[in-house]
Amino acid sequence: MRNTPPPPRRVRSAHESKSAAVRAAAAAPSRRQQYKWQREQHQQRTLYIAVGILVALVLAIFAFGTVYDNVIRANEVVAQIGTDNITASQLVDEMKPAVRALEGQVKQLGSGTNIA
Repeated sequence: MRNTPPPPRRVRSAHESKSAAVRAAAAAPSRRQQYKWQREQHQQRTLYIAVGILVALVLAIFAFGTVYDNVIRANEVVAQIGTDNITASQLVDEMKPAVRALEGQVKQLGSGTNIA
């Protein structure tokens, strides 16, 4: 019998308390309690707003980076031949077959060689 745990204690809410003072305090909180609750609510609201702004800022940074890489830099002129302008995306599209051919040669040579 000594090893059995004691029965769990039931915690009463303020409205179920036997003490009249506790029931009265729960029914009509003091100004100090009201101010404390209001302050805690304000702090919690401020925290939620700050976290929301931080998340929005991080998302905006990622979105700008994606747009910059895929739209702005891709349309920059990297070469001019006569009156023709060549953009970065056109250059990359032209170089893809050559890069694939080089990758195939590297695979044939093996991974033991150091190609610079």
